[in-house]
Amino acid sequence: MVDPVTVGMAIGAAKLAVKACSDIKAISKSLDVLFEASDNNKDKKPSTEMQKVLQERIGEDGDIDETSIASVANDVLVQKQNDLNLVLLGKEIDRKFGFGSWDEILVEREKRQKQKTIDESTAAIAARFVDESDQPKPKWLQALLIALQIAIISGAVIGIGYAIFINRCVQGKC
Repeated sequence: MVDPVTVGMAIGAAKLAVKACSDIKAISKSLDVLFEASDNNKDKKPSTEMQKVLQERIGEDGDIDETSIASVANDVLVQKQNDLNLVLLGKEIDRKFGFGSWDEILVEREKRQKQKTIDESTAAIAARFVDESDQPKPKWLQALLIALQIAIISGAVIGIGYAIFINRCVQGKC
């Protein structure tokens, strides 16, 4: 589950940067933090105020169990709140920079994430081939490759010699 406090703070920072709108780099940095926070999963979540209130009303003890009703309700409500804040942030960006700007940001982010995964997998494959080519070949394989090269060159020389012999001048006609 995503850390709700981090996502909430990232959304707030992004909103402040959009409202100030003084520096595009600040907005992009805030969006990077927001997307990173929403993508990262955390094992332990801090107990939020909403979770404490839910635990008191439901009558659960202080143990934070991920299957307790208060914990589940908190996760769902915080996720809905973060989704709403994200939609509002998108609307504010659209209002400041023109309709469809937020959608373009999301589409471009998807493209870059896909390209990054492709680049990483290509680099991993290339690293495997580089590692294999660095290993020395056995002596018998080297000898076999040299013999094969000699055979190919000899065949080419004999073939050229045969072609010249067949096309030689015979009885004065060339």
